[in-house]
Amino acid sequence: MNEKRMWLYDLLFILVLLMAGYLRLTGVNWGEGFHQHPDELFLTSVLDNLRAHACNDPTIPVDACLADQTHWMSLAQYFNTSTSTLNPYNRGQSFFVYGNLPMTIVRYAIELSGNEDIGKSKFFARQFSALADLFTIFILYLIVSNLYGRRIGLLASAFSALTVMQIQQSHFFTTDLFANLFMFLALLFACAIPYARDPQGDESSSNQVWRVLQHPLFLFSIGFGITLGMAMASKINAAALAIVLPGALLLRYFFYKQEQGQQIQRDAFIKFAFIALVAGGVTALISFRVVSHVKTWHGIYNGRAARIYIPLRTLRYGDWACRWAFWHGPDFC
Repeated sequence: MNEKRMWLYDLLFILVLLMAGYLRLTGVNWGEGFHQHPDELFLTSVLDNLRAHACNDPTIPVDACLADQTHWMSLAQYFNTSTSTLNPYNRGQSFFVYGNLPMTIVRYAIELSGNEDIGKSKFFARQFSALADLFTIFILYLIVSNLYGRRIGLLASAFSALTVMQIQQSHFFTTDLFANLFMFLALLFACAIPYARDPQGDESSSNQVWRVLQHPLFLFSIGFGITLGMAMASKINAAALAIVLPGALLLRYFFYKQEQGQQIQRDAFIKFAFIALVAGGVTALISFRVVSHVKTWHGIYNGRAARIYIPLRTLRYGDWACRWAFWHGPDFC
C-alpha cells in the first residue's frame, strides 16, 4: 500500500482494538458472586485487606481510624515495607507468592474511585486485567509494525485480539496479564536497540559522558530495565526476559557490521554494550524495589519456595524432602 494510505491500517487497528475491548470488557460479572477461580479468590481476599491510606495518628491502625482522619500513604510509609499496609505480609497474608505491583495498582484505583465494597472489588479488578491486555495488543501492534510493517502488525494484533486464552484471562483478576503487559513493553525497547542510530555530534573526550547518557542504546536499555523490573514485580519468573537485552545488543553489532559503509569498532562497541547492560540491570533492580514490597531477596526466595512446598509435602517422605530442599533452615517446613 502507498505510504500515504498507511493510516488506513491504523484505522483498521482501532476497529480491532474496539473488538478486543468488547470481548474482554463484557461479562465481567460472570460467576454471580461465587468464586470459581481459586487464584482470583485468594488475590481478591488479599486486595480487600490492603490499604493505600494511613491514619493521621500513627498509633492508631488504619482500619480503626475514621475516614476523615486518614491521608494517602507518604513515600516514607510506602517504602517502609516492614509496616506498609500495601504489603500483604503485614496484613496477615504470609503465604502470598504473587506479584505486588498489580495489587498496588488496583488498590490505589479502588480507593481513588471509592469502589471499596468487598462484594464488588473482584468485578472492578477484572476490568484492570482486561485493560492490561488491551494495552498489550496495542504494544504488539507497535512492535510488529516497526519490524515488519503495519499490515503485518494489524494481522498480529487481530490474532492477539481473538486469542481465546487472552480473552479468558481478561475475565479473571490474576497477575498474568499485568506481567504480560510489562514484558511486552520491555520487548518494545529491546526491539528498538538493533535499529537505533548513533547520534551525531562532538566526539571530544569532554563530552563522552554526555554522549553515553543521550545515546539511544543507553536510553533503550534504561527503558528495558524499568519495564522488566515492573514485570518482575508482577510475576517474578519474568526475570527470564533479561536475556533479551544482551541478545538485542548482539543483533545490533551484527546488523551494523554487515551494513555497507558503516564502520564499527569492536572494542568500543563491547565497552558501550557493557555499560548498557549494567545500566539496564541496575535499573531493573531499582524499578523492582520501587514498585514491589519485597524487602529482601529472601522474600523472593520464599515466594519461590512456597510454590514447591506443597508438592514436596505430598511425597511419602514429605518432611524429609522439604528439609533437604530448603537447606538454609527447616523452619519453613
